[in-house]
Amino acid sequence: MAIKNWFVRSERLHSKSSGLITYGSYLIDKEHKNHKGKTTAIHDMYGNVTDFIQTSAREAIELDLKNAQAKGGRPVDSYAQSFVLTLPDGVHKPSCEQWKAITKDVLLDAFKKLNKTPKEMKGHFFANVHDQKNPHLNILISKVVDGQSLRAVNQVGIIGAMKKSFNASVLKHCGIDYKDYEPLKTNVGKSLPRWQLEQQNKINEKLSELDIKETVLDTRINDLKKLNKLSFMLNNQLIKWISAAKKSDIKDEYRQENRIRKTVEELSGLNISDAQMAQFNELFELAEEETNHTIPVRVERNSSLKFDFLE
Repeated sequence: MAIKNWFVRSERLHSKSSGLITYGSYLIDKEHKNHKGKTTAIHDMYGNVTDFIQTSAREAIELDLKNAQAKGGRPVDSYAQSFVLTLPDGVHKPSCEQWKAITKDVLLDAFKKLNKTPKEMKGHFFANVHDQKNPHLNILISKVVDGQSLRAVNQVGIIGAMKKSFNASVLKHCGIDYKDYEPLKTNVGKSLPRWQLEQQNKINEKLSELDIKETVLDTRINDLKKLNKLSFMLNNQLIKWISAAKKSDIKDEYRQENRIRKTVEELSGLNISDAQMAQFNELFELAEEETNHTIPVRVERNSSLKFDFLE
């Protein structure tokens, strides 16, 4: 039984900065427990994940600040959209050069669907490939570009465009047609009914989705909930601090600074990775660059805790 398309999944990254930092760190972490023994290599395609996180966070914070000053517009609750484009086990794996060509095709078609040019999207996307039994291309696209919310990035239309592009590009560069692919029938006898074969194919498809979903489970639930809560608080506090600094409202600037200090103290007590800690602190640098003022606090590691997040 042939499949309808190569697998393409889209998911919005929750929790603003913390969600973006967590998932971005995961994508490039060769030692992550989800990758050990499963991922033979991680190949960079386009962009730098740190630069992407900085750009996405900065533009989202600036848009929130603009909306707050104008007293209108909804807060940006997600800074990026994730896409995972997967080839199933048993298909001949593309080379790095072929993946590069496939990635370029898919990105160009995605940008076209978003009514954006590659020049306009520069710095607003990241892509890499995880080489596994079911190799997959990971793409991140910013939710805010040049001060405008990119609403189409999480709509059904872009998924359809990416599926069509992925199908065509894999055929063009690798000579592999999804129409010719027959799903592997692991532990299935000849007498197995058709409905059971279809059910197993659905199960296999769901298993391929777990690679992105399991990242949410990489830390203790309580720490994750608190991390998300504090991330929201910090974003709002930074926006208010920037606003106060630009208005030369010294009293409000100090008030927001004290609130930021308390939030940072709580963040420093959580079980977060070095990469997350660095990315949080880069948000402070972005705020300082925006205002030419200094925030005299940073997220630091509590040496009394054992940090195993993303390990």
